[in-house]
Amino acid sequence: MFFHNIQLYSDHPTLELAAFGLMLCLGLRIHEVANIRYQDINVENRTISVFGKNEKSAILPLPDPLQNYFQKLVVNKSQDVHLFGNNSQSTIRKLRAQYKLYSFVSGWKYPGGPHLLRHTFISRLSERTDCPSQLLMYLARHDRPENTARYVHRSPNQLTRAVNKINY
Repeated sequence: MFFHNIQLYSDHPTLELAAFGLMLCLGLRIHEVANIRYQDINVENRTISVFGKNEKSAILPLPDPLQNYFQKLVVNKSQDVHLFGNNSQSTIRKLRAQYKLYSFVSGWKYPGGPHLLRHTFISRLSERTDCPSQLLMYLARHDRPENTARYVHRSPNQLTRAVNKINY
C-alpha cells in the first residue's frame, strides 16, 4: 500500500519510488539516499555506488524493481548533481515528511520512520537460506555481526512455527 500511495499522491512519483525503493530493496539509510548523485548510478551495469557511514563506500547491485525508475531518472542529467535534491538535509526532511504521509494514508501502525524500511530489508534478507551471514553483513554494510543482528526481527508467527519444529 505504501508504494501504491506514492503512485497515487506524489507530485514526483518516479523520484519518490526510487528513493523509498532504495531504502526497502537495498537497505539504504536515509542520508545515503539523500547523497546519491547521478554519477553513482550505472544503469548499464545495474549497479549503484553508495557512500555510507564512516566514509565507507560500496558498489551494490541495482535491484530489478528499481531499474525502470533509474532508467527514467538518469536520462540526460548532469553527472555531478544529487539525484534527490542538492541540499541533503532538506532532502532528508522532505523524505521523512513524505514517509509520514504515505504511511499514515496506508494505515500503518508501525512505530518509527524511514529507517524501518532498512530493518525490513535486512530482516527479509536474513530469512533466505541462500544468504549467508557474511553476505547479509556486506549488504547491510556493517563491520560486525552483532550490528546486523540488531536489524533482524521475527514476527510472532515465525517464532511460533520455529518453536513448534522442536522435537521433544
